[in-house]
Amino acid sequence: MQADEELAPRLPSFAGKLYPLGRCLEIRDAVFAALVARIQQPDSAATRALHGFIAEGGVGGKIWGVLRESYFQNAIQLGPLYVDVANDTVTVTKPKIEILPMESAGMVPVASLAHFATIARRYWGVEIYRNTVFPALAPYYPMICVSETGAAWIEPGSGQVTTLIRRQRMMPALRFLSALALPPDDRVRALYQIKSTSTDALIRAEGDPVAMVEQARAQGRYRDPAYLAACRASRDAIIAHFRGSEPTKPWNLDGPP
Repeated sequence: MQADEELAPRLPSFAGKLYPLGRCLEIRDAVFAALVARIQQPDSAATRALHGFIAEGGVGGKIWGVLRESYFQNAIQLGPLYVDVANDTVTVTKPKIEILPMESAGMVPVASLAHFATIARRYWGVEIYRNTVFPALAPYYPMICVSETGAAWIEPGSGQVTTLIRRQRMMPALRFLSALALPPDDRVRALYQIKSTSTDALIRAEGDPVAMVEQARAQGRYRDPAYLAACRASRDAIIAHFRGSEPTKPWNLDGPP
């Protein structure tokens, strides 16, 4: 697959695992970007059909969720179809592409932060701690994940889950923070290094994460899209260190990439 030819040399491993393991985001986004370009300038019967389908209001876009209660997956929805172009990123012996009716694919949205944490622990094999390293980001990213290899990052990165937090006025983050243990310093040294070298005010901020969530709630920051965008940008900068790639950009089938 063309995406593999382009990505494998640039992203040879992820958290100690060889490509394509763990690279469903990058593969899905690369394929989707190529698909968008071809739909916008159709050059075959298939792309002309997709162009007409989208022009008439058909559903087409990137999706993410919990697949079969086992792991997180990035995929594409085209009308009633679930299209997984990174089907081999958990088990490399699987076919690279899986296409199923959406109703039988087994993908569901994340129901809560606890649901997210359950799947993260099971799928990623991580320990989850309270986000005390970047407390100003705790309203939307209350947890630190640390893998068996020592890689550390903040979650949940899904817009689906941050929307859930926002709509419930940040209460899910506040409740979940209180249930998490503090991270051992030796397990989050890499995050502190990112913090010490960053010029981003949200990344560099000091304080108690619970107090910062309470303050953000009191200020009504869950109503502020600019605040959410700033938090996302800060998290993207942190994740770029971990993933070994630039932050990914959103794509829409009905607009230019």
